[in-house]
Amino acid sequence: MPLADFAGVLRGDALAAAYARMDVFVFPSHTDTFGNVVLEALASGVPAIVTPDGGPRYIVREGETGYVSPDEGFTAAIASLMANPGKLAAMRIAARTMNDHVHIDDGAGLFMPQNALAIHKKSISWLHETIRNLRRENAGARLLVVTHHAPGAAFLGDRVGEIAPAYASELLQGFAEYPPAAWIHGHTHYRHESEVNGIKVVSAPRGYASLDRKAAPFRPGFLVL
Repeated sequence: MPLADFAGVLRGDALAAAYARMDVFVFPSHTDTFGNVVLEALASGVPAIVTPDGGPRYIVREGETGYVSPDEGFTAAIASLMANPGKLAAMRIAARTMNDHVHIDDGAGLFMPQNALAIHKKSISWLHETIRNLRRENAGARLLVVTHHAPGAAFLGDRVGEIAPAYASELLQGFAEYPPAAWIHGHTHYRHESEVNGIKVVSAPRGYASLDRKAAPFRPGFLVL
């Protein structure tokens, strides 16, 4: 194997550098009960391919942060990723930034994308009903909607590609009959002031203060309705 690099045991900076050089992390174990190395790969932005046995299959989100594949499917999974740079880039982003479904446990198990979707649908239904009722009570009231999720792809910033639905859904058109005056959102770390069909859409993020990284320009106290 002239192109193989048998690195041996790596720790610290050397291990981090090795992950940084990877395009895909292939973990063919059938016996690991958890798989810390898979978590390390995902945290480094490296999609992982694992077997359907043991714990790693619960860490990788199929088609989002990697693939869960039988042994005979590993070669095809690797080739598919390497032949599709866009898919690979989306998985790298998802692996690095969307660890919610690895770390959040609601007591019944890990909080998975389908759980988030169910809550999203229920919340949108509630919002429609609430705004309709408020409009009946006071047709001229100026309403403000505040959500974490962005209400449209136009407000994604650099959160684009196949990861985009995790950050935004096309919601504004659904409120055309009874539009709010303004919609404030977060989640994307993208600073903007926009207006769509008479609805003012604003996001004024600070960024990750714990990492000493700010989304510029941040304007504390800024709010215009």
